[in-house]
Amino acid sequence: EMWGIVKTIAKDVIAGWHSTDQSIWEFRNIEKHFVFSKVMCWVALDRATDIASYIGMKDHEKEWKNRSRTNKRRYICTRLEPGHTKFHPKL
Repeated sequence: EMWGIVKTIAKDVIAGWHSTDQSIWEFRNIEKHFVFSKVMCWVALDRATDIASYIGMKDHEKEWKNRSRTNKRRYICTRLEPGHTKFHPKL
């Protein structure tokens, strides 16, 4: 039962990672790409990957690890301003 929940969450994260949202810390009337939301998507998929590895679901582990790395680079790492620890505002 728990594995089904993990798969559903991972599937939803993969499907929605590219979408805008209203975040939980920002203004509720503005939809855009928020860093916090992107980081939480990465964390969710990273943890799902760990669970898949732990229970021997190698196909899911491989797919989610690849997607996690790709999306982390695309939505998080590429938004860092060179020489700084803050994110570029055009996320």
